[in-house]
Amino acid sequence: MEATPNGIIMILHEGFTKIDPQKCIDAMPETWQKLHKETITVSYSEKIVLGDSQDLDFSQYALEHKRIYSEKILSVIEANKNFQIVYFGLVPIPLGIDFGHLFYNYEKIEIYQFHNQKKEWYQALTDQDIAKENQLVDPILPNIDQKGITNALVRLSISHKVNPEETTEVLPNSAEIDFGFVSPKEAIINSKEQLVEIGEGVKAIFDGLSNNRSGLEVIHLFASIPCGVAFLIGTKISPNIHPYIQTYQYKNTETPKYSKAILVKKKIETSRKITGEDRKKANNLREKASKELRVDIADFCERNKAFVSGRTWLWPLDLISIDEGIMNEPFWSELPAISKTGIENDQCSETPDVVENGFIRKGNRWHIDDYFFVALSQNEKISIDDNVRKAFRLFFFHEILHVKKHEMGNGKNENIGSFPKVLETADYQADVYAILNEYGLQHQRDSTGNKSKDFFRETIEIAIETMWCFDDQGYDLTQIQIRRLNRYLIWYWQLIRIEKSDGSLNEIVKILEEKPIIELSGLKIKVDNNNRSYFNLEQRQGKYLEMAVFVNNKVIRNGSASNFQIENLIDGVKKMDGNRILEELSRFYPSN
Repeated sequence: MEATPNGIIMILHEGFTKIDPQKCIDAMPETWQKLHKETITVSYSEKIVLGDSQDLDFSQYALEHKRIYSEKILSVIEANKNFQIVYFGLVPIPLGIDFGHLFYNYEKIEIYQFHNQKKEWYQALTDQDIAKENQLVDPILPNIDQKGITNALVRLSISHKVNPEETTEVLPNSAEIDFGFVSPKEAIINSKEQLVEIGEGVKAIFDGLSNNRSGLEVIHLFASIPCGVAFLIGTKISPNIHPYIQTYQYKNTETPKYSKAILVKKKIETSRKITGEDRKKANNLREKASKELRVDIADFCERNKAFVSGRTWLWPLDLISIDEGIMNEPFWSELPAISKTGIENDQCSETPDVVENGFIRKGNRWHIDDYFFVALSQNEKISIDDNVRKAFRLFFFHEILHVKKHEMGNGKNENIGSFPKVLETADYQADVYAILNEYGLQHQRDSTGNKSKDFFRETIEIAIETMWCFDDQGYDLTQIQIRRLNRYLIWYWQLIRIEKSDGSLNEIVKILEEKPIIELSGLKIKVDNNNRSYFNLEQRQGKYLEMAVFVNNKVIRNGSASNFQIENLIDGVKKMDGNRILEELSRFYPSN
């Protein structure tokens, strides 16, 4: 061990089982055991069962440990810069690698291994001879000038042999690199120096593949390694040098035996920092969302049980009248009445949640991510109570249509983002469904004070700001899913159309009936591992940006050279500034 530090930051990474802090302390040098310790436990919302590890939602777990890193670990490290970071982990390999990647900037981290037979933590094994089986195999990399390599896989055999046949079944016709021990087995790493040697060996492989002239974008890593090695490998992945690292999870009873787990990103995205006051506000909003679901929405469903056929899902026709020719197409008329969705029986989780993609509905319970409530509490346009409650109703009305009519619940929405045009249409239908149900609810409460133009303008603005809250992570956007940008542009466009209308209910509903078709061109596009398409808001594909809209049976297109300053619009998107986006779109809108 090196010189005695001022203190210890002890990170206990729990997955398969709880980690006893005292056993970790007992494994340290005696001089370290007496030092002041900051202990941080990284655990997940659900216990990880070893036999089910291939079926885990790895992206959800990765989000959870990134939140813990951002909200707890970073501040402890910053406050104790002269403390030694010490890692103890018992998690699946992909989680160890991804979590380790968060520490790529920290060079001196002490890593302890867990001995499965002795049930103790160690760095050195004094009872094991250094024999042939402890020797590392020299990896053979493709020539740096070799072109045409589309895929590269690395087999890392430390605890067990990674079978080439099982990896090529998943990724055939790839450049293959083997690294590890001559005769792999559990508890084979017998010293801290050998652990370091493995880490540097893996880094050298990543470096060599990164420099290859084929320009590899992803390295596929198939590894049989202890959790400590997984964490170490994560710390060796440089976001500025290495491509994406695709990790895999092994399960002997499956065919193929390897399945994709976590794609370790080149860029580490930091999350917003949540203060105690932020948490208090978020909890308050969570309670309001729960009450809105249990009381106001349930009451609205009960009062409208009689209105269940044809266009009457819109609102009670004995209170409101629109022309017969409006919204008679099956696309609209066959939507279910809100009272037929079953949402009146739903509840909202009132405990803090970390949820990938912002929310999930399990059974009849909605789990909504803490960051959504924090972003909502900080949004000045929604901060007053009536607007917050309306935002929650619009959210629930929208999402219940996805679940009940679009059949996007119960796991059926997995990777739905890879079908952007389909989802764009479903989102628009659900947005209109939510807005019109909200109109009906408000009209039943006050049929005299619900001026159409004012109501729809204010409601759409609240709906848009609520959408932004799911994108707002506390910093400017650098990229955005194309279908999400289109959704924003569509609704800002509809705001302009409604503002220029005569304000009658008939005309506004006719405007909502027609989904605008808007497209942006010129931003660099990338496709992620789940086939979701993103605009890079900071890089251009061509010489200039351009936007086109199909409206009134005409195609309108315009670029940066016109009165329409498209760069200002992009900057508005980066900053999630609706006023700037609306201002530029208004310049683009045809005068007649």
